[in-house]
Amino acid sequence: MRLAMTFLGAVLLIAACETKKKYVVVDDDGGTSSSGGGSAGTGGSKSYGEGCQGLCAKVVDAGCGDTTASCMSECNGLTGMTPAGCSDELDALISCQIASGTAQCVDGKGKLQGCDAEGTAWFTCLQGGTGGGGAGGGGTSDCYATAECNPLDPTTCSPSGSACDVAQDDQLHCFPPPNTAPVGGACDASAGPYCAFGATCLGGTCAAFCCDQSDCASGTCQAFNSDGPLPLRACF
Repeated sequence: MRLAMTFLGAVLLIAACETKKKYVVVDDDGGTSSSGGGSAGTGGSKSYGEGCQGLCAKVVDAGCGDTTASCMSECNGLTGMTPAGCSDELDALISCQIASGTAQCVDGKGKLQGCDAEGTAWFTCLQGGTGGGGAGGGGTSDCYATAECNPLDPTTCSPSGSACDVAQDDQLHCFPPPNTAPVGGACDASAGPYCAFGATCLGGTCAAFCCDQSDCASGTCQAFNSDGPLPLRACF
């Protein structure tokens, strides 16, 4: 289970990939980062290449001390852990960040702001679709309606890229980014990688939260934790 914490920012952080190094940043209201220490950097006027190379060239140009090697390693890691079915969304996000993202220095790292719609589309794909249910798609979210957050409602945690997950107190809380491991992907609830919104780490694998069987794209909706105030269920 994860350590609960409060995140008060308004920034969608798309990690590339280590917990303490976040390279792609989307502000969910179009403004500047509220995660502290930001100073204006480069805009989108310079021409860069494509993919991780173009993204990292722009990050390094922000002059925040990032190296091309470290950025490329993390960006390639993020690309590698994104399922093939969501690669187009990730490519669109990276392309948008390169073309129009605004680079800033935040907490000593170069970060890119902009492209909210592309970031949301990528996270939605990682979650397994846009249905009313969780990462499995399509069911009801009523069983978590009284919790601090609802893992089947993508609007319940802010910023986008946060995750609603079970903590050590056996209750649901919002966790800040990065939360990038897809349903079925490898995870570690203590050290990361952490599951994307709509999923929780069970036995080292991300499983989709559910209320009933209609939330599960595969597997069976089963209770996995009954110690807290609400029974928690996931698709196994």
